[in-house]
Amino acid sequence: MAEESINRKDNNMYFYAGKEQFSIILELDELQGLQFDKTGPNSLLSTLRNCYKDGIGLLKYSIIVGEDMCDVIEIVFKNATEQTKAILARPTIQGRELHVYKPLGYRAEYLYSLDIFDVPIGDPEETKTMLCDTFLKFGDILDCKVHVTEDGSWMTGSAYVLLLAYKRYNFKSKKYTHRSLAKSGRYIRVKWSKKVPVYYPVPNQ
Repeated sequence: MAEESINRKDNNMYFYAGKEQFSIILELDELQGLQFDKTGPNSLLSTLRNCYKDGIGLLKYSIIVGEDMCDVIEIVFKNATEQTKAILARPTIQGRELHVYKPLGYRAEYLYSLDIFDVPIGDPEETKTMLCDTFLKFGDILDCKVHVTEDGSWMTGSAYVLLLAYKRYNFKSKKYTHRSLAKSGRYIRVKWSKKVPVYYPVPNQ
């Protein structure tokens, strides 16, 4: 679940479709208050080049966020290896650490939210592992939470998984099992939903 820390902000998950396959997204609000020259070695573009020496392209455009728009920079790389290296770099500009996002690309349409019920009560970490194992065949697990009560931290038998699927699925099954549950004949119940906000570029930019 390495994706979890990449796209998390203010305890929420943020997802951008992006325009290119191997890239990172930087919100221009991240740079608010910083000072750059218009041109030369201290310009914004030169500063970003120093941060991301392997970048091959840079796009600047607006994205739709609810009823508002947000300006972003998308920095493009040659392959997934260089993209991952850029995500993990966490460079600083004028003492401020940059927070970047990994766009979903063409898979943005395949983001599913799973509300899970009848989850066996047990060790929370083992339960999360079981849930991830159950749904990894469908795609990448971006987030997984076992729900507990606010008072007393009691497990409630419910959980949540955020899945970036490999393709578009018509999920009809509402019951799933895992090898650890097979002997007991238990199932977990799942409610699938595509109501996960993904922020897209403003058209015709």
